[in-house]
Amino acid sequence: MDDLKLFARNDESLYKLVDTVQRFSDAIQMSFGISKCAKLTIKRGKSVQTGSMPIMSGPEIPELETAGLYRYLGFPEGGGIDHAHSKDVVLSEFKMLSYGFGIVDWTVAEITQFDILVRKMMVTSRSLHPRSAVERLYLPHCLGGRGLSNVEDLYRRRVILLAHHLRTSDDALVKMCHLLDVSLPSRKSVCSRADAYVAALSVDIDLTQATADEIKNLVCDRQKVSRWETLKNKPLHGKFINWCGSNPVDLSRSFRWLCEFLHSESESTIFAIQDQVVRTRVYEAKIMNLSVPTLMCRLCSSHEETIQHLMAGCPMLAPTSYIHRHNLVASVIHWHLCHTFGIGEIANNWYSHQPLPVVENASIKMLWDFDIITVSHIPSNRPDLVVFLKETPEKILLIEVSCPADINVLDKENEKITKYQRLAGEMSRTYCQPAVIIPVVFGVSGVVSNNQKRHLEKIPAFTQLTFANLQKAAILGTVNVLNNINLRVV
Repeated sequence: MDDLKLFARNDESLYKLVDTVQRFSDAIQMSFGISKCAKLTIKRGKSVQTGSMPIMSGPEIPELETAGLYRYLGFPEGGGIDHAHSKDVVLSEFKMLSYGFGIVDWTVAEITQFDILVRKMMVTSRSLHPRSAVERLYLPHCLGGRGLSNVEDLYRRRVILLAHHLRTSDDALVKMCHLLDVSLPSRKSVCSRADAYVAALSVDIDLTQATADEIKNLVCDRQKVSRWETLKNKPLHGKFINWCGSNPVDLSRSFRWLCEFLHSESESTIFAIQDQVVRTRVYEAKIMNLSVPTLMCRLCSSHEETIQHLMAGCPMLAPTSYIHRHNLVASVIHWHLCHTFGIGEIANNWYSHQPLPVVENASIKMLWDFDIITVSHIPSNRPDLVVFLKETPEKILLIEVSCPADINVLDKENEKITKYQRLAGEMSRTYCQPAVIIPVVFGVSGVVSNNQKRHLEKIPAFTQLTFANLQKAAILGTVNVLNNINLRVV
C-alpha cells in the first residue's frame, strides 16, 4: 500500500503521524512523493488555511487550496464532497464505480444508466442481441447467464453493507457518522435506504446481528433468485429456461461452454437462439407484428420458419450445414482417441483434424463412417465411429453422434441406443467381445441430458476438456448454420 490518508485533531498530532510514516518509509527504502501530497485542515465543517506541513527531510507538504480538489485513489476529494463533479468523473472515465457508493449522492435512476450504457456498447459491438433477455446477462454461468456484474445490484449491496458497518462498528468516528446519518432525511440516509433495499428483496435478516459476509452472501443469493424468477415468468424468453428446469437436463454442463472464451458475437448468437428472438418469418409475423408474405421456410417451403426448424429440421440444410456440424463434433472424439493412443501424425487442434476411414495401431483400431458387414442383414450398420480396443479389457465401442434441436436431446439419445442395439449384439457375437453403444448427443445450443456424462465416460481417457471441445464444436457448427442461411440475427 503506497497511498495513505492520515487524520488528526490538530497540526501537532498530524506532524507526529507524518513523522512516524516517514521513519517507516525510510526503513523500507521508500520516500514521499511530495508532488502528490497535500494537507487539508477543516474546522467546523469548512476548509481553512493553516500553512504547509514540514517534514524531517525534504520539502514541505503543500496545503490544499480552499476550494481545491485532491485525487485520492483516482477520486476527487476536498473540504467536502462535490457530488456533481464526482459523478462526472465516474461517468467520463467509467471506473471507481463502487468506491463512492453510499457516499456520493447517487440515485438508483443514475446508477441504472451504467447498466444501460454497457448494454448499448455490447449491442453496438454485436456482443448482445437487442431483444435478448436482459436478466441472463447478470446470472452466473451455471444458471445459463453471462456472469456480468449488475451495477444497480452492486450499489444496493454496498449501501446495505455500509449501513451494517455504521450500526455495528465500535470506532468512535464511525459512531459519530451513524448519529449524523440517522438525522438525515430518509432519501439521503444510508441506513434508511439500506432498510428499504432489504425490504424490497424480502430478506429476513437483522443487519445488526449478522456478519458482513453473511449479509453479502444472502443479498447476492436473493438478487440472483429474484432475477431468475423474473426470467422464468417471461412468456418468450422464459421458454428455454422453463423447459430445462422441467426436463432431465444437466444445467451445469449444458452451460459449460460459457466458460470457454468463445467470441462474444458467437455467444450473442446462441443466446438469441435460446431466447427465440432471431428474426425468422414466424418471429417477424407473430412477435414483431410485421407483414410477411408467408410463414413457410425460405429454403424448403414445407414447414413454418421457426428458429427450431432452421437449426435442426430443414431438409435443405441436412446434407450440407447439418452434416458439417455433425462431422465437426465426431472429429473431436476421433482426434481425442488418436491423441490418447498415439496414432499417426496428429493435428495440434481438434478443428484442424481430418479423420481417416481406418486407423490402427497395437492398442486400438478405429473405423470412421464405415459399413459393418454382418452375417444377417441389419439396416442400421453404419455408426459414425467404431472403436476396437485391443488392450484389456477388450471391447467394441459404437459411437453415434447427433446434434438435434435442444428439446429433442432426450429422445435422440434413446433413439440412437435402440437403433444400434441389434448391430451391437451381432458384433458382440462375431468378435466375442462386449459391444457398447455410446450416444454422443449435444443440442444445437449445447444442451445435454443428465445421462450424457455417463455415456461419455465410457470413452477412454475422457476429460472435461474433451467435453468442452465437443460442446464448442456443436455450438460453432450452429453459428455456422445461421451464417450460411444469411439470416438477420438482429
